[in-house]
This record gives sequence, structure tokens and C-alpha cells, in this order.
Amino acid sequence: MIFSSLDEIRTLFSFLAIIISLVSFCSTLLLWKKSNRPIIVAYIDVNGEPGNVNIFYDLVVSNIGNRPAVRIRLDSSPEEIKNIFEDGINTGDGFTREQKIEQIENCFDPKNEIVLLEHREKLSTAFGATGRIQWLKFGSTIDISITYFDLDGRSFKSKLPLKVYPRKGFSGIIWK
Repeated sequence: MIFSSLDEIRTLFSFLAIIISLVSFCSTLLLWKKSNRPIIVAYIDVNGEPGNVNIFYDLVVSNIGNRPAVRIRLDSSPEEIKNIFEDGINTGDGFTREQKIEQIENCFDPKNEIVLLEHREKLSTAFGATGRIQWLKFGSTIDISITYFDLDGRSFKSKLPLKVYPRKGFSGIIWK
């Protein structure tokens, strides 16, 4: 017989129970850390209701996680940013092409970080227009990365595309 006494079997089962408990505790702690964190997303949305001619856009940054996020930065390359602009920007509103490009580039300037974004909080800023005032190419996309930290100092980075279109329908077209 492998085990000489009942006490040895009990000791073996106790040891196995301790091992299983420790593995369960560690995996629970790991899953808790993964699920209890800020999750920052960004998207382009319509400012107000779309008009008949012009659509004005906002860049929205939202914390969809369940903890606050700090030091949030949006990054994109100048080449990516220039891809979302119409070739011949209509400058009939008093702004030059360079001023309009600079206005969008400021959203991705490392100096313009969001210091704190609470759980379920959204912040937005102006992000151009399409329509009669031709700033942005309707339907164009820009690849960005979002870098941020939680309150414990853990860092996170995600990459996602921004698409220039009204978010009310996934193709940008909705019934009134």
C-alpha cells in the first residue's frame, strides 16, 4: 500500500487543499486587478444635432472603466492628422489651413494631457467640421494611441482609430 496510515492521507489532502486555495487566491487577485481599472476610449461625435449643411464635431475622451484615470495623453503622428483634412480646406471663415491643422494637432500635443478623468466621466473639445465649411474628410480615420495611469501608478496604453462621422448610426446615416 502506498500510504501507511490514515493520517498521511489526511495530510496529503490538507496540503492539496492549501495549494488549490493559494492558486485560487492568486488568480482571483490577478483577475481583480485586470477588471478594476480605468479604461479610456476616445471618439469623434457630433456637436449638437447635425445641420442641413454643416456638421461640427467634438473629440470625446471617456473613462468607461470603474476606477479614475490620471495623466491621459492622446498621441498621433502629424502625417496621420493631415490625412483627415480635405485637400482644399475652405478658408472662408477667417482661419488659414495651417490654423485649422494646428487646432486639431493641439488635441494630440503631449502638453495637453488630461490630469484626471473620473469613472464614467467624459470630456470633449472642438474637432472641426464637414459640410459647406470643408475642414475634414467625411468618413476618414486617424490612428491614435491613448496612454494613461491609474491611481496606483500602473500604466496603460491602447490604440484605436477615430472616424470622422456622426455616431448615431454606424455608417453615419440615420433616419430622422
